[in-house]
Amino acid sequence: MKKIITIYFFMLLFLSFGIKAQNPADVQNYTVTAGSNESLVDDATGWTTLIGGNQINVASAVNNIGFEVWFMGERFTTFSANTGGVMRFGNTPIIGGANSPSIADNARVCVFGASITTAADKWRTGNNGYVRYKVTGTAPDRKLIIDWVNIRMKGSAPNNTGISRFQAHISETAPANANGGVVRIVYGRMFIQSHAPTTGCTGNDQTTTYTGIGYSTSTTQGMFINTDNHPSLAGTTINYGANGTDGYPSCNSFGAAPTNVTSLNSTTNGSRKYYEFNPPLPNTNVTFVSASCVSDNELLINWTAPAGNQVGYVVYRSLDGVNYSFLTQTNTLTTNFIDTGLTAGTTYYYRVFTVTEGRLSAVDPTVNEVSATTTISPTVFSVISNIWSSTTTWSTSSVPVAAENVVIGCPTPHTVTVNTNGVANDLTIENGSVLNFNAGQTITTEGDVINKGTININNGTLRIKGNLINTTGAVVNVGNGELIVEGDFQNEATAILNGDTGLFRLAGDFINEGEYNSNTSTMRFDGNAQQLINHTGTSSGQGIITASNSYNNAADLFTPGTPAIPGTPIAIPDNNAAGVSQTVNFPATTQTITNVTLGLQIDHTWVGDLIVRLTSPDGTTRTLIDRPGIPPSTYGCSGNNIDVLLSDAGGSDVEDECGGGTPTINGTFRPNQSLADFINEDPTGDWILTVSDNVGGDTGDFVSGSLNVTTALGTTSVPINAAIPATPATPGLSIPDNSNAGVNHTINVPTTGTIESVRMDIAIDHTYIGNLRITLTSPNGTTRRMMNRVINGTGGCDEDNLSITFDDLALDAVQTQCGGGNPSINGTYTPEQSLTNFIGEDQQGDWIINISDRAGGDIGRVMSANLHITTSVPVPFPLSSALYYHKLEMQNTGAEVRTQNTDIWITNNATWTTGVFRADNNHMIIFPDNATSTVAINASHADMKVRKIGDDAFDFPVGNAGWGAPIGISAPVDVTDHFTAQYFHQITPTDFTSKEASIHHVGLCEYWILDRTSGTSNVVVTLSYDDIRSCTTGPTAGLKVIRWDGAIWRDHFNGGIINAPYDGVLSLGTVTDFSPFTLGALTDLNILPLTFLSFDAKPLESDAILDWTTTGELNHDYFEIERSINGQDFEKIGSIKNPVTKDNTKNTYSFIDKNVGIENSEAYYRLKQIDTNGTFSYSNTKRVNWSIDNSQNKALFVAYPNPFTDILTLDFDLDRTENVEIVLMDMAGRKIKTISQSFDKGSHKLELNNLQKLAQGSYLIQLKTNTLQKTFKVVKM
Repeated sequence: MKKIITIYFFMLLFLSFGIKAQNPADVQNYTVTAGSNESLVDDATGWTTLIGGNQINVASAVNNIGFEVWFMGERFTTFSANTGGVMRFGNTPIIGGANSPSIADNARVCVFGASITTAADKWRTGNNGYVRYKVTGTAPDRKLIIDWVNIRMKGSAPNNTGISRFQAHISETAPANANGGVVRIVYGRMFIQSHAPTTGCTGNDQTTTYTGIGYSTSTTQGMFINTDNHPSLAGTTINYGANGTDGYPSCNSFGAAPTNVTSLNSTTNGSRKYYEFNPPLPNTNVTFVSASCVSDNELLINWTAPAGNQVGYVVYRSLDGVNYSFLTQTNTLTTNFIDTGLTAGTTYYYRVFTVTEGRLSAVDPTVNEVSATTTISPTVFSVISNIWSSTTTWSTSSVPVAAENVVIGCPTPHTVTVNTNGVANDLTIENGSVLNFNAGQTITTEGDVINKGTININNGTLRIKGNLINTTGAVVNVGNGELIVEGDFQNEATAILNGDTGLFRLAGDFINEGEYNSNTSTMRFDGNAQQLINHTGTSSGQGIITASNSYNNAADLFTPGTPAIPGTPIAIPDNNAAGVSQTVNFPATTQTITNVTLGLQIDHTWVGDLIVRLTSPDGTTRTLIDRPGIPPSTYGCSGNNIDVLLSDAGGSDVEDECGGGTPTINGTFRPNQSLADFINEDPTGDWILTVSDNVGGDTGDFVSGSLNVTTALGTTSVPINAAIPATPATPGLSIPDNSNAGVNHTINVPTTGTIESVRMDIAIDHTYIGNLRITLTSPNGTTRRMMNRVINGTGGCDEDNLSITFDDLALDAVQTQCGGGNPSINGTYTPEQSLTNFIGEDQQGDWIINISDRAGGDIGRVMSANLHITTSVPVPFPLSSALYYHKLEMQNTGAEVRTQNTDIWITNNATWTTGVFRADNNHMIIFPDNATSTVAINASHADMKVRKIGDDAFDFPVGNAGWGAPIGISAPVDVTDHFTAQYFHQITPTDFTSKEASIHHVGLCEYWILDRTSGTSNVVVTLSYDDIRSCTTGPTAGLKVIRWDGAIWRDHFNGGIINAPYDGVLSLGTVTDFSPFTLGALTDLNILPLTFLSFDAKPLESDAILDWTTTGELNHDYFEIERSINGQDFEKIGSIKNPVTKDNTKNTYSFIDKNVGIENSEAYYRLKQIDTNGTFSYSNTKRVNWSIDNSQNKALFVAYPNPFTDILTLDFDLDRTENVEIVLMDMAGRKIKTISQSFDKGSHKLELNNLQKLAQGSYLIQLKTNTLQKTFKVVKM
C-alpha cells in the first residue's frame, strides 16, 4: 500500500476579524531563523501531562496558558495539543488527527505534524511516551513549553523503534517583552521509518514522504522550506491536491529508511536544532489617545491611527493605573471603542497598543495612555444635528436641564445651534462637532465646558461657572459675542481661541499652551482672587496705525468746454496738382511765432498720391507730406488714410511711415520739411493749407485739421474746416440757481481705513451765500449738513463768497457767521451737524458734497473742495511667543492678576478699574504705537515694568504698595522709540544728601525708574503726586522733577502743574538722560508729617523681630507696638520714644517680641504713631508665622532695642561657620567699637555693653561675613 506522508514544522492561517483588516495578518511577516545551539527543557518538575502513552489520534483538553500570547494578530490565553505534533491556540479544542489541513483557522502551530492518506499512518505516543506542558520564567518574560516525548514517526505497532522528541517554546506577549509572540521549535532525536522511493533513496521501508517547514495559507495550500538544505529557508508554494500529490518536493535525501531526519536530528542539549518564528515589532504607536462621550456608565476611547505595520489595535483597562487587563481588540479600520457597564464616579485608566502578528507596541504615557472619570450626574447626548430647543436633538428626548451633563457629537459628530437660552451641568463638544450660537442666546453651565470640536459664539453668550478646557486641536471663536468663564481657561497644545470682536471675561487663571488670537476683542479679568497667566503657546494681536490724508477731485471742478464740430469733408480732385486749399485765419497778435504744429485728418484710397503744403501769411511755404512711400515704391504708399500731428518734435519722419491698415499714417511725426522756417514770423493773417492728388485712379477727402501756433503768450489752436469751433472749459463747478437738487461734487477715496475724524474745506464764489446749503455724504450713506443758509438757516447772509474749513474742534459755529468783506465767511468753523457721525465707518469709496442754491436770482461756482480724513488701519502682530490682548479691562476685585512667564502686549487700550497687574521674572506690559491706557489709580494699576513704543505722549499706568502713581512722557520723535517705567513706593535707594543746590530736599518715600530703552528722543517728564502718598508735597509751586544721575540728584525744575487726568508736575523742558526720578522740593514747606517708609515683621526662632523706617518726624512723639493673635483684637506690648533728632531724615527702629512663637503659630503686629498734639495714625498690619518654613523669610540680623540707652543687643543667624565682624560707627563712618571672631552655624545673640557714655544721636551698626553684609541705623537716647 502506497503511503503519502508530508512533514510540516510550522503552519499559520490568515486571521479573520469579522471586518476586513486594512493590514491583514500575514505569516510571511514572521522572520524565520534556524540554529543548532538550543536545548530541550528537560527538568523533572512543574510539568502537566496532556496526553499519556500509547495514544494515537488523541487530542488534549483546552488548558489555560496563564498569560497572553498574540499569534497571527490574535490574542490567546488557552491552548490544546494532539499526538500528531500539532497544538492549537484558543478555546476551540484541536482535533485528534495529525496535521489535518481541514483545520481552517489561524490558531495552529505544527511543531512536527504529518499529513497522511490512511488512518493507520499517524504519529503516536510510545508506550513510555506522552505530551506535556509547563510555564517557565516570570512576567513579562514567561514561556509556554509543550513537550512531545517518545513520539513514533510511523503508524505501526507501539514499540520502542523510531522514537522522537520535539518541543514548542512560545513566549509571552507583553509590551515590555522584547521576545513577545516568538515561537521556537526545538528538536531532539528525530527518527523516521519511511520516505519516498526516489533514485538514490533506498531502504527496507519505502513510502512516499513529503517533508518541509512552513505554513498553510488555506486548507489546500502550503508554503514549505526544504529541510534538506537546512539552514536554507527559501520556500515554495504547493497545493495539497485531491490526493495530496500535487507539486510536493520528493525524496529529501534521508538515506535508506528507517533513518534519522538528518537536518533536524540532535542528541545533545546545547546543540539542538531549532527553527524560530519571530513576529515583527510594531514600527509605530497610536497617538492622541483620548476619552470622550463620558457619562455615568460608559465612555468612548479614541485614538489616531498611525501608518505602520500593525494588523490591529488592542485596548487594556486598569482601575489603579498599574495593573491592566485586556479589554478588546479592533482591526486597523477601527480607532475607537465604547466601554460600557462602568461605575459612576470612578476613574478608569486605558492603554491602546498597535499589534502585529505577535507583538504589541511599547507603553508611552505621552501617546497611548489616558484616564477618565465617569460622571456622577446623568448625561444627555446629542443624537442628530439640530437646534438646542428640539427634544429630538437629545438622547433623553427632552431639552437638557442644569443637573445634566451634555455631550454633543458622540460618537458621531453633530452641529447643535443654540436658538434659545439653555443650561447644562458639564458641557462637552466632541471631535468634529460644532456648537453655534444665534444672536442674543445664552448657554449657562453649572460646571465645566470641555471643547474638543468647535464653538462659535457669534453674537450670543456662553457663561461657564466652572472651567473652560479647549483641548488639543479644538477651536473657540468668540465672534461678536461674550465668553464668560468663572473658573480657569486652559487652551491646550494646538487648540485655538479666536477673540474676534467679542468680550472674554475670565475670573480664574489664563493658561495658554495653544494659540490665542486676540484680534480686536476685549479681555476682562474680573475674578475675586488671584488670577495667574501662564502662557507657553503662541499668540497674535492687532493694533492700529493712524494716518491723516487729504483727498480732492480738482479735475472735476470745471465747467467743461465743448469740442469743435468738423465741417463737411472736402473732396480732393483726382490727379490734380492744384488740389484743394483751405484758408485759416489766425487772430491778430503782436507776438512772433516760436513753434508750429499741424494736425491733419485725410481719408484717401492711396495716400502715396498726396502732397500737403502749408503757406504762412508771410508767404513761407513748406511741403509737409510729399507722396509718402516713394521710393522705394514707384507709386508710393498704398494705405488709405492719414491721421497725424506734424511736429518737428516727432519721433520719426512722416515719409518713413507706410504700411497696411487704416489709417496707414497715424501718430505724431516729423514733416518732410521743417516747420521751424515759420519761427519769428508774425502769425497774424491767412494761412493756406493745400492738399493735392498727383496720380489718377484714387479718390479721397480732406476731413479736418488744426493749426497750432505758439508765441510768448502761449499756444493758440485754430480749427481747419470746423463747422462749430471748440469752447474752452471754465474754472469752477456751476451751482444751479434756485434748485434744491443742487450739484454734486464727488471725491473718491481709494484706500480702506476706519475713520477717526473728518474735516472738509470748500471755497465758493457766489453772489448771495445766504442761499446755500452744503451737505457731505459718506460712502456708507451717512449725510451731515455742513451749512444751511446762514444766518441760522434763514438765508440772511447777503455776502458774496466763502472759504471755510468745517471742523468739529473749531471754536465758532458756521451758522452764526456773516459779515462784510470778500469772502464773507472765511475761516475754520464747526458745521451745523457734527462730523463725528462718520467715525467708525470705512473711508473707502465715493464721498458726495452737495451744494444747492435755494432761492432765485443769484449765481455761483464751487472753486475748490478737499476732504481731510484721519483713519486707523489695522496692524497685525503675527503669531509669536508673546501674549497679546487687544483691549484689557482690569476688574479683579480680589488680589491681583499675575503673569508668570510672558510679557503682555496691549495693542489697543488698557482700562484700570480694580485689581493690580503684577509679573514674575521681570516680565512687563508693552503698549505698541498708538495703544492707550487709562490712568493708574490706587485700586488698579501695573505693579511691574511698563513699556511704551511709538511717537505718542503716554502716561504709564504704574503703581506699587497699594498706590497708583502714573509717570508721563511727551510724544517721542520716532515711532520706533520706546521708554520703560516702573514705580516703587519705598525709600529712595540713593544718597539723598547728594543734590544740586537748587534742590532743598529729596523726596524719600517713592521713586520711578524711567529708562529710554530704544531711540534718542528727549521728552518732557511728568511725575504724579499725592498729598498722602508723596512725602514732599505741599505748595505745588515748590514741587519739582529731579533725577538721580548715578552720583547726584539733578534738578529738572517745575515746568508747570497739571490737575488732569492726575495731579502732576512737569519737568521744565525735555529730559535728555534717564534714570531714577522722584519729587524734589524748593523749600521746607514741602514736607509732610511722619511717613512710614518701611515696616517689616519676621520670625527668629520663637521671637518676632520688628523693623521700621520713617521720615518727616517733625511733630512725632513716640510709637506704640501692638500685637494680635487673631488679627482683630490688638493690645499694646511696648513703646519707643522719638529720637532726639527731629528732622526730615530717615530714622530706623527695631523691636523684639520675645518667645511669642512658643505657644502661638502666628501673630499680627501694627505700629501706632502718636504726634505731640495727641493725634495718631496706624501702620499697615504684618503677620508673623512660625508654623511654616521661614528659611527664605527669617530675620538674618537685627539690632534692638532701637533707640537704645546703654545696651544694644544683636541677634543673627549663620548657615555655616564663618568669621564675623561687627562694627559700631558714627554717621561719618568712624569706627567706635569692633568685634571680630568666628561663630558656628546657627542662631547667635551678642550684647554691646557700656554704651551709656555715647553721645545721643544716630549711629550705624554693621555685620559682615563672607556671604552677608547688613547695616542698620540705630539711635542712642
